[in-house]
Parts: sequence; structure tokens; C-alpha cells
Amino acid sequence: MQKLWDHCRDTPLPEGKEEEADDAEGDMVFARDMFGSGRMEDDVIQYWWSPKDQLPLEERSAFTDARALGLGSRELRTASKPELVDGSWTGGVAWERDTQAKPISGSARCYTLRQSYESQKNLSAPVPGAKIFEECVNEHQKMCKTIIQASSHLAMSAFKHAPPYLKQALKCQADVTNLPPLGHSGNYAFPMQQINISATKPSNTLAIAHFKGDLGKFAGKHIDHQDAPEGVTCMHSHSDLDEDDHPGLFYLPEIGAYMVMRGMISVCFSGLRFHGGIPPTSPSDREPSPYSYRIVVVNYPPSALINADGLVGFTSMPNGSLLSLRPEMRDLIYNNPSAFTFSNHGNWGTDGLALTEHCAMFNWYARAMAQFSAYLLRGLPSSLAADFYKA
Repeated sequence: MQKLWDHCRDTPLPEGKEEEADDAEGDMVFARDMFGSGRMEDDVIQYWWSPKDQLPLEERSAFTDARALGLGSRELRTASKPELVDGSWTGGVAWERDTQAKPISGSARCYTLRQSYESQKNLSAPVPGAKIFEECVNEHQKMCKTIIQASSHLAMSAFKHAPPYLKQALKCQADVTNLPPLGHSGNYAFPMQQINISATKPSNTLAIAHFKGDLGKFAGKHIDHQDAPEGVTCMHSHSDLDEDDHPGLFYLPEIGAYMVMRGMISVCFSGLRFHGGIPPTSPSDREPSPYSYRIVVVNYPPSALINADGLVGFTSMPNGSLLSLRPEMRDLIYNNPSAFTFSNHGNWGTDGLALTEHCAMFNWYARAMAQFSAYLLRGLPSSLAADFYKA
């Protein structure tokens, strides 16, 4: 296994030809333990490519509409990122024509879709660009929500092709830990999304280098080390290319998967395996059209959220600070007494029995919890019409 891992790490992705790819829609790859039972039910799925005709038409149409919204009209696109000149945006694609579109560190055109993970703080929360002021959602936030919802619905439909044991395990885990439902209430597997945008490249030796200029570390072969081992990544690719452009390829080198990114594809795999691709390219006899683009949305499972071992940004406090849900709060079987019984600050929760009788202390504590709950509900958007005093 170490030799295989070293080989996949050190060997460049091949710049193969479309006709050499033998993966097709509907393919699945399973692994079998050579020392195991040998039974099919004990095989472990490695990846699958969901056939388009088995994904709901309305969801495919919604994702196509979301792509059109994110790229904008062909007439306004250019191959380079947009520029802000005298208060007006020009070029690029529609998604990038806003100051809230801030790329992920280490890339130029990869963007988190409004929920991110800060590794230093071990915190998952909406990004600053998702902040709503005075309950007014701006146009870029509306665009982002449209893409999030279209992608998450499509991802969960693709995930229906997963083995029952995997779906049941992730659904149970999401219910127990109260996983934030990104996009819609039925999303229990993909709490984060990332959009990768790359213009079609000229068909020459610099194509890969220019591709890395767009996507940085996400362009070539890589591993998503912070993904949950039990989770699955679902990648949607839906490019807007010229008919004679080569759509590019996607690889999972450890398991020999090699697929053409033509049209709309939905592929599920583990981000903890090496994966990566090569860009779409124009024919060798012409330059790419300025409107020709690949757009990919990646739905993925960070361990901090799936396994409830990180902080979740919960709500704002009166002094402007952030109240986070800690792992001890989200994990119902967490039983470390030090998490509950010690603080350098005196407080009624742990020290109240030194001041009053049991019944009085517990009655006060329960009423304080109700006060806190009422405060939290008052901070929700008015459109939710949350009322603590209504049964």
C-alpha cells in the first residue's frame, strides 16, 4: 500500500486522450479485502459516477440555470478575472464581479460557497461575505444561495446511489450531532461546498501551468486532508464550452478512474484519495473563445462538521462576540467531567449550591435557560416569525 501511495504521489497526471478513457456513467468501483470474507456485501465502495438519466430532470435543470447565473452572459465574459474600473466591473464571469467573491488561499479562482472552515480556530461558520445586514440579502448572496441549493439537491440525488449502510450511517451521525443543513433540510452528507472556475486553455505545453494559475493547489493532483474518513465528496462539473473544445479529464489515480468531463457529470469519491484533473483546451489551430469556461462545484464532508470535533459558529452575542457550539455541546455522549465542572470564573451553574438550597438553585437555573432561549430567538431574522411565548 505504501508503494502504491508513493507512486500516486510522485507520478504526474497523464495528459491522456478522450478516446482512451474507459470510465462511463453508471460505473462504480468497489474494494475487497484480500484477507476478508470475500462476500460482495463486505466490499467497500470507492467511487461512483451517477448517470444523468437517474438524476431528477428538475434538479439537472436547476443546476444548469445556476451555472448560467454564475457565469453570466457569454458576451460579457473574458478569460481573465474581472476588473473593477471606476466602480464598474468588466470581464471575467458574473460570480466574480463582486467584492464578496474572495478566493480561497492558495488559489485565484476557487471560492468557498458561504460556509468555511478555519483550521487554526477549528471553527466552521458562514464566511464574512454571507453576512446579512438589516435582513437585506444582496444580489451576490442570492446568486450564491441559488448555486448552493441547486448543487446540494443534485449531490443528495447522486448520493442515493451509495450503499445503504453508508447512507444510514451518515444520516444517523447528522441527526445526532445536528449537522447544519447546507442548501436544504435533506442534506445530511455535504455540509460544505466550493466552486472552481477556470477558463479554457490553449492547446499547448503551458495549459497545465495556466490551469494551476486559476485553481492553484486544487488544479493538480491533491488530497483533501481535512475531510472525514467516513464521508464522501460529490463533484459536479458542468462546463460551457465550444463544441470542438476538449473538455478535459478527471482522475482518481489510486483506483484507476479516468473520466472525460463532457457535459454535466456527478462523481462521488473520497477526498482522502488522490484526485485531480487537466483543463479544457481549444483545438490546436485556434485560441479559446473568451466565453469558454469550466465550472465545478464540489460538495464535501469536513471532519470538523461530520464528526462534531470542531466549533460551529452559532450566533452573535450582545457585545458583538461569537457564541460557538463546542464539540462537548454537539456530541450527546460526550462525558468528560472537566468540560462541565471547572471554570476560573464563579458561576451559578457550578457554584450555586454554595449559596442556596437545591430546589431554589435548580428552579433559577431552569428559568435562566428559558431567558437565554428567548434572547436567542429574538436574534433570528423576522421572516422566521420565531416567538418563544407561542405554544
